[in-house]
Amino acid sequence: MFVLPPTGVNNPTVTNATGAYATAYPGGAYISTSSTNNPGLLIVNIPAGGVAGDRFTISNVRVQISGTGISNLAASISTVGNAILGGQTNPTVVTSVANGIGTVTLPSSGGGPISLNAVTGLATGGNPATLRVKENFLSAFAPGTGVKIVLSKAPPAGTTLQFAGTATTDAAGTTWAIGDSAGTTTGTAANVTSASTNLNVYYYYVTSATAGDNNTVLETLTVTITESGTPTSSQLPLDLTPVSVQVSLAPISSALTSGGAGKSTPTPRYDELLVAGPTIVTISGSRTALMAEYVTVGSGFDTGIAITNTTEDPGATALGGGGAAVAQAGTITFYFFPATGTNPTSYVTSSTSPNNTMLDSSGRVPAGGTYKILLSQLLAAVGGPETFDGYVIAVCNFTHAHGMYVLSNFTTWGQSATFRVLEARAVPEK
Repeated sequence: MFVLPPTGVNNPTVTNATGAYATAYPGGAYISTSSTNNPGLLIVNIPAGGVAGDRFTISNVRVQISGTGISNLAASISTVGNAILGGQTNPTVVTSVANGIGTVTLPSSGGGPISLNAVTGLATGGNPATLRVKENFLSAFAPGTGVKIVLSKAPPAGTTLQFAGTATTDAAGTTWAIGDSAGTTTGTAANVTSASTNLNVYYYYVTSATAGDNNTVLETLTVTITESGTPTSSQLPLDLTPVSVQVSLAPISSALTSGGAGKSTPTPRYDELLVAGPTIVTISGSRTALMAEYVTVGSGFDTGIAITNTTEDPGATALGGGGAAVAQAGTITFYFFPATGTNPTSYVTSSTSPNNTMLDSSGRVPAGGTYKILLSQLLAAVGGPETFDGYVIAVCNFTHAHGMYVLSNFTTWGQSATFRVLEARAVPEK
């Protein structure tokens, strides 16, 4: 008689020597089909006819521990009419408990992340994405087992993420299908849109135990995610917040009822232990990079800087056709390069930046706004030197940025110049 603590232990099925749970001993006798089982209790009837040294094995008895707090497990073995010689009657059968999910990644090259342009809303690369979920120990992926993929947020307005209806692993013959939180499979592709409130996608291992279960190598589940959709002008620019994922085994359910009794379904079942995964969608705010070839602070001189966000313009009609901007707010990152070529520093505008009344609550220059600042103020904000000679590159997280800078001792008019446009992405400079 093989006894496990009744808390959260499934009813195992005992079959003859060809079955999954009990195997014959070498003498030729087999495990009787009259063997019985109850929650936490397995009674194995062994017919007469064995020889000295014969043994049998019980395997693949699933122990459901979700919600129990169990980290190890022992079994109690007793016999009727036979003696146990040279063995344990109270062996440890589970020494430790580990998360069944190992790593969640994208390929090192190709296969994601999906990159969207904030201004056009179109995919610029990485589409579709290939999500890879690797098991953490052998047979963590088995028939009935699933994974729960949790998105950090809905995709941007006007876009759709489609999770393929089926998935595969690198074990030959395995098939996974999309399902629900209860473990029921549908195999129908799942679409997640900006309006979706359910940001969970489930896949379940549906291949039979003999067809593709790989117990010799760690399997990797491959899920294909495709982005589609063309946002309307009213939905642009896109929110720059990326979309990432976390993954847990599924279905999620406690092993016990509210009354403390063991549940019989669903089987198997798991605690939600989310493993952090990669960013699957990135949104690049179209940027304009500007450069001031020479700026200075010291000896009574300073450099005044003004950068304007001209994405608030009169529109295509007033401008005589193409060239109209999409209104957008964005931060500015200033990169300071001293003439000595040493210790370059940078500073990103924020809600606490000097002259922050020209910025919004997130430190962004609003569409139609201008940020005016002295170089000495920027250097003080970044903890830089009181004197400086060199050049500055300003990377603006919005298109159609324009600027000017003035070197002056503020007693006589100094030298003024406009920033040189280094790069304007997605939308040409006006």
